[in-house]
Amino acid sequence: MSSTDVQDRKVGRNTTRVDVGATGLVITKRFDGPSPDRERRYENSLAWDALQKARGLDLGPPVAERDDERLVLSFPYLDNLRTLQEILDEGAGTEALVPVLRRCGALLGTLHSVPVDEVTRLLPRREAPADPGMGPLTVFSHLTPEQYTNASGAELEAWRLFHHDTELQEGLRSWVADQTGDPDPVPVHGDLRPDQFLVSSEHLALIDWEEFTVGPASRDLAGIAGSLVFDALVRTFVGAPGRNVLPGELHRGFMSRGEDLLGAVAPSVQAFLAAYRNVSGRDVDALRLGSDIGWFLIERVMARAMMSHRLPPSDRAIAGVGRQAILNPASALAILGMGNDS
Repeated sequence: MSSTDVQDRKVGRNTTRVDVGATGLVITKRFDGPSPDRERRYENSLAWDALQKARGLDLGPPVAERDDERLVLSFPYLDNLRTLQEILDEGAGTEALVPVLRRCGALLGTLHSVPVDEVTRLLPRREAPADPGMGPLTVFSHLTPEQYTNASGAELEAWRLFHHDTELQEGLRSWVADQTGDPDPVPVHGDLRPDQFLVSSEHLALIDWEEFTVGPASRDLAGIAGSLVFDALVRTFVGAPGRNVLPGELHRGFMSRGEDLLGAVAPSVQAFLAAYRNVSGRDVDALRLGSDIGWFLIERVMARAMMSHRLPPSDRAIAGVGRQAILNPASALAILGMGNDS
């Protein structure tokens, strides 16, 4: 490959760039980070590509070229597409958002309809971790000296908030057990977010299959439903009134604004789930989805804390909504106008 003048760009755990490949412009991704995690993510991406090609699916750009020694993959460059996150950031209303989310739900339904045994044959065999899925509990129970030294001020505030919450930690134990003991797993993207859907009027593609695996369907569903809830909660606190407003009036204003914004995204979430059900033929485990949305909100607060020296009151409030959803999943469903059997 000969490189264009587009510079390397660090994206999360990888470095991506635009290159000229054998068939034209490609996106080249180099898998970075410590071993064996980068090898795991590289192999997962290849497993997904093999599955898509074997089944003749068109859910995401196929691997165009690979370099197993350098852990580099390239994909066709998709022009004139926006991410779903960009559409959300533009403040798209329900009328514009619902058709897009129906397409996203249908694509995810297609993925989750693939027989699990076809996926497990392709995924690399690895030794099971000594403590499968217990990451959240480990993070909240203690920090190593290195973690403490490298943490931002906001991360330490968030850690103190969660570390002393024994009720939340007990709820997370139940959540982790539910995640690892799913009796009806499906092929999952594993790290689904709105910025991984590329959208145009004619095309829809899902990218970044590094966490492709088998797991609960709600893990993927919560990636989109949780993002819509998170976006509404963030916008609730944008443009907060000044200090002269009485606390009671401020509280009522936030509650009213939050209810309006969450009510506005409810039809979009419901359209997404309805399209998913229609294509996959699967019922959505509503309570499991509610608790997964709760963890998604907490995880997003933790991710934002990495970039800040203080944990703002708005993020504390969002973490509180996530906490409530983990302890009482029906509460997350209620704010979206859904019942336990949705």
